[in-house]
Amino acid sequence: QFGSYDDYHEPQGTIYPGCDFFYFTDDPTLIPIGSLWQPITTPYYDSLDTLPDTQRYTTQHISPTVRDMMRAKFFKTQAHRIDLLKDYDIILWCDASFEIKAINIQELFKTQFTSSSVGFFQHHKFTNMWQECYNAFSIPRYSRLPLAAQALTYFCSGWDLMQTNPFYELGCFFYHNTAAQHQWLDAWWWEITTWGFHDQLSLPYVLTKQYQITPTIISDNIYTQNP
Repeated sequence: QFGSYDDYHEPQGTIYPGCDFFYFTDDPTLIPIGSLWQPITTPYYDSLDTLPDTQRYTTQHISPTVRDMMRAKFFKTQAHRIDLLKDYDIILWCDASFEIKAINIQELFKTQFTSSSVGFFQHHKFTNMWQECYNAFSIPRYSRLPLAAQALTYFCSGWDLMQTNPFYELGCFFYHNTAAQHQWLDAWWWEITTWGFHDQLSLPYVLTKQYQITPTIISDNIYTQNP
C-alpha cells in the first residue's frame, strides 16, 4: 500500500499454518501490533531505476501519484527480486483494497494448481482486451497513458484484440515461485514500464502471445467472494 489509497484489512477467519503475510507499504503505522501482516518498508522499488529495459516510467521522472502506483506494480510483478520471498514455494499477491476472508489457503493452492503454475480470477465483466481498452478511455486516471499506441502495437504483432479469451481480475493471483514464472513476470513488468501502470492490458498479451501460458481460471467473482 503506497500513497494512502487503500484501507488496511486484517485477514479474517482461520488462517492455516505454512502461510506468512507481508504488507509492503511506505507507512508502517497502518499495521496494528498483533496483526498477521508483517509491515515491510524496505524500498526494494528503488531498483526500478536500475533494472534492465526499464523505459518510460522510472521513479525519477514521474509524478508522486504515478510513482506510488509504479511502486505497487513493482511488488506485484517483481517479488522474485526480493530476498525476503525467494525461498517461498508459492506467492499470493493481493491488493491492499481486498480483504482475505475465512479460507483454507493451502487447500486453495492444492485444488487450483492442478493444471497450471499460475492462477487468476476470471474478470467479472470483460472477455477481451478491446473491451478493457475501450473502458479505460473513459477513466480519468488512464487519460494520459498511451492506450491507443499500446493496443495498436499488440494488434500489429498479430494479437486479435477482440478475440474472446479468459480475461483476468488482477487484484489477487498466485503462482509458483520458479524461474519459469519469473520470465513472464519480468516480461509483464517490462510492458508496464513501457506503457504505464494499467497492467490489465498487457498481462493477457504477455501470457498468451509471448509465453503461450494457460493459467488456472477461478470462476468466482472476486468482488463478491473475496479469497
